[in-house]
Amino acid sequence: MATSLRVGIIGAGFMGTTYAEAFRRMRAATAVAVAGGSRAGYLAAQFGLESVPSVEALCRRRDIDAVVVTSPHFVHAEQTLLALREGKHVFVEKPMATTREDGLRMGREAKKRSLTLAVGYHQRFRHVNRRAFEVLRKGDLGRPITFQATQLGGGGFGKGWTQDIRSVGYFLGYGCHVVDMVRWAFDAEIESVAAQSGAYRIPKPIETLTNACVRFRGGLGGTILSTNILPKPGFPDGTTMIRVISEKGVMDWRAASGLPGFLSIGIEGKDETLRRIIEEPPLKFAGGGMLAENRVQAYRDVAQDFVDAIRKGRRPCADAQDGYQTLSICLAAMESARMGGTVRVPPPPKGLR
Repeated sequence: MATSLRVGIIGAGFMGTTYAEAFRRMRAATAVAVAGGSRAGYLAAQFGLESVPSVEALCRRRDIDAVVVTSPHFVHAEQTLLALREGKHVFVEKPMATTREDGLRMGREAKKRSLTLAVGYHQRFRHVNRRAFEVLRKGDLGRPITFQATQLGGGGFGKGWTQDIRSVGYFLGYGCHVVDMVRWAFDAEIESVAAQSGAYRIPKPIETLTNACVRFRGGLGGTILSTNILPKPGFPDGTTMIRVISEKGVMDWRAASGLPGFLSIGIEGKDETLRRIIEEPPLKFAGGGMLAENRVQAYRDVAQDFVDAIRKGRRPCADAQDGYQTLSICLAAMESARMGGTVRVPPPPKGLR
C-alpha cells in the first residue's frame, strides 16, 4: 500500500462533494478519482480528481486502495460488492443497503476477503453526540429507564432518487441515523419494534413518517419519531432531539443541525435545573457553508476512522455488523407498520465480524 491511501469516490452529488472535501482535510489518505453521476466531471475539476468513465473502471483501478460509495441507497449493495470483489476496502454511506439479504452479502464478502467495510454513521463523530455517549457510559445519571427521540424536519422528502420506491423510505434513509445513535449510545441491541408509518404529504407511495416504539435487550424502551414533512413553520427545537430518563437524572440531547446542538443534564440531589455541558454551532447545508469546517468535521473524522482501521487492522467505529443491524431494525419498523403488530429483531447474524 502506498504511503498515502488512494481513494476513489463513487457518486458526485451532495455527499460525494462532502467526502471529496473531507479527504482534502485528512492525513494518510487522498481522494484521486471520481465516477458515477452527471456531475462527476464538475466534481473532478473542483477538487483536482480524475473523472473515470464508469464505476466498473474505477473499481478495477490497481492504483486505488479504497472506495467511498455515496450513490443512491438502492445501488449501495451492487457497487460495494463490485469494489470488494476488485480487492478494495469500502466505506459506504448509510444505509448500507435496502434489504437484509444485500447487507449480509456485503458484510460476508468483506470478511471473506479480509477487507474493511465501514458504514458512514458520521453522527457518532459530532461533538455533542460523543459527549452524550461519554456521559451515558460514565454512569452518573444511573441506569437509563426510557428515552424519547425525534427527528423532525420540513421542506419535503427531497427529489429524484429519494422518492424512488427502491429507496424504501425516509426512516431507512435518514431515520437510520437516530436508530444507530441510540444503539451506540446505550451500547445495546434493539430486540423488538412496533411502528406506525405512512406516505404523508407526498404523491408517491413511499414512507415519509414513522413513529416507532422500540425495546432493547435488558428492558430499556423508548420511542423514535422520524419525518421530514413538517408544514411550515415547523417546530423551533431543531431536527434531532433525544431525551433520556435515568434512575438518577435526565438528559436533553440535541444534535447539531440547522440550529445549534447542545447537551444538558440534571442529576437529582445535585442540580436544581438542567446544566448545559456542551454546545455546537448550527450547520449549513447550502452554498459555501456546506463545506465549512463545523459541518465537514464529522465526515472527515468518520472517514479518518475508516482509514485508520485499514492501516491498524482494527474494526471501524461503525462496521458491517452495525450497518446490518441498523438496517434490520429500520426494515422491522416498516414490517410492523404493514402488519399492525410488534416485530422481533433477530440478533446480529454470524459472519459479519
